[in-house]
Amino acid sequence: MCEFITAGGLNRVELPQSLVQEGSLMRDALLRDISMLLNIQVITTHDARLSSPLLGSTPITDDDDVMLIWQNLLKNCDATFIVAPEAGGQLASLVALVNDSHVLHLGCSLSAIQVASSKYLTYQQLKKAEINVIPTYRFDELMIVKELATESEAQPSLFNKWVIKPDDGAGCDDTICINSLMEVQQYLTNKAQTQSIDAQIIQPFIEGTPASISMLCKAGQAWVLGCNLQKVALYNNKFVYYGSVVNGFNTRCAHFVMIAKKIAQAMPDLAGYVGVDVMVNGDEITVLEINPRLTTSFAGLHESTGLNVTKLILDLFLTPVFAMPEFNQINNKPIEIIL
Repeated sequence: MCEFITAGGLNRVELPQSLVQEGSLMRDALLRDISMLLNIQVITTHDARLSSPLLGSTPITDDDDVMLIWQNLLKNCDATFIVAPEAGGQLASLVALVNDSHVLHLGCSLSAIQVASSKYLTYQQLKKAEINVIPTYRFDELMIVKELATESEAQPSLFNKWVIKPDDGAGCDDTICINSLMEVQQYLTNKAQTQSIDAQIIQPFIEGTPASISMLCKAGQAWVLGCNLQKVALYNNKFVYYGSVVNGFNTRCAHFVMIAKKIAQAMPDLAGYVGVDVMVNGDEITVLEINPRLTTSFAGLHESTGLNVTKLILDLFLTPVFAMPEFNQINNKPIEIIL
């Protein structure tokens, strides 16, 4: 089991405490679930600056080649839980390492990760499947749209607020709000003088309530476990994620289930646990991004649903025909996660 942040993935740089907190929540929830199961031995590592999560965990110092250590530990494993940020290809690199070691990866395929790790590619895939997904542009594309709108004056919405974020970013990292398209152009033009802007994407700012879907996927099927309320605030034009209420949005359960099924059909290589960020505005639900890995909401799912979600993931991959235990989604207990 490898939760990238707490397991030593940042062993040579300063540890961001917010990421440590989120990573610890997911890691510890996995360990709690696994501790309830028979005949499973967990192998893991931890950043030596942090407490050991498990007896026998291997400490990782700044002198260690962490990828080499993980590669060697994989030789003694039958299966892996990998939790890592999409940014910089970290999740994809770890899953590729697992695949090269011929160990079962209890998560999305590498092809699904490569699509979902890019908000731009995700937009194209979901739009093709006629799913309501937020429009996503590269800078050069948006400038063409701007010129067309200026000429026709047919799209005044182009001059409202916009959001700039890394194409492979996770959560609210480096996500900012800009007041107009003209300011977007100025901001990115200035930024291009010192760094590449090719990895940035631009999306229209949409009003609504941030939410997320926690689901299991396999071969085009989806099972929803969480309809979650997301806590996101805007401070000085920067978005900040400060927690969630797991199953705090059960009133929209039927709509979330429908979206989950459409996404699974559009991206059949999604597998295991998947998180989907959405924006809810009245009857309209817009997909913002797909997280092909555990999300922070996972930490509250066992208590909310009464189900051992880790066991469900194992069953999903290890049994010929997976059957979700019967439970009434609307009766799930809201569980607050505070960051």
